[in-house]
Amino acid sequence: MKNFEHLQSIFCLIHNQLVNEFFRNVEVPEIIEYIRNIPSKASLKKACLIRDNDTASVMDMRVQLFTIIKGERGLLMPNYDKITRKRRHKPQITLYFSEKIEDVEEGYEPVTGEISFRIMDAGSDDDISESQALTFGRRIKTIFGGGQGLLWRKGKDLLSYCDWDRGYQLQILCRSKEEGKRIVEKVLEIQNHTPDWQNANYKANEAPSTRYPTIPPTKTIFGKTKRMPRERPIADVYFRYAAILIRGMMQPVVVYEQGREVEEDLTAS
Repeated sequence: MKNFEHLQSIFCLIHNQLVNEFFRNVEVPEIIEYIRNIPSKASLKKACLIRDNDTASVMDMRVQLFTIIKGERGLLMPNYDKITRKRRHKPQITLYFSEKIEDVEEGYEPVTGEISFRIMDAGSDDDISESQALTFGRRIKTIFGGGQGLLWRKGKDLLSYCDWDRGYQLQILCRSKEEGKRIVEKVLEIQNHTPDWQNANYKANEAPSTRYPTIPPTKTIFGKTKRMPRERPIADVYFRYAAILIRGMMQPVVVYEQGREVEEDLTAS
């Protein structure tokens, strides 16, 4: 029993930190659309947090619920299977962005960004061919790869776009609604999709400079003063490369990278 209590305490600490961070920074209106009897984001968070008196089975349910809300994999329960079964193993493309080195403020790491979506019209084996992957790479090159790479003006506001049937659960940090919508349009253009803006939600904090300070506070750790990580920094990030992950692969494979041919990488994979 002592072994379980020790495991539970460590697991609870780590899991609850992730839950608190996720619900602090992410909007999840799309999941509420499926779970009609849950009235709010706060209620979802409460259901995900592990408590000291939880049994192992209750802990497992909370972890699975949190997983489904994040949209990473399906929850193996009939009531939730309809939410994720269509997209659980579909190929996923991720677009990677980063700040220019010369723009990085002294004392900070470069700001980065990632945007992922799933390819819902993959075959019955949730697979796509090498030629299809290369076609996606060429489309991404055309839309995102010109000049220095597509510019994404990241900021403190959040535009979310959810269209499960088409494979989208986008969370775009931006400085304005227009900028968020521009990035969504570019992502959907890869698959020749047109946004349906009833699937979008925009949220701007009432006190962004306080909630997400430009200069984060410091904390004393082991007697030394450390600067805390920045939350939602304002920065210009540029497209760098795109990678695809297909069920059965150990690692994603690059389908396009600024200034480099990647056909050999796909062949070798």
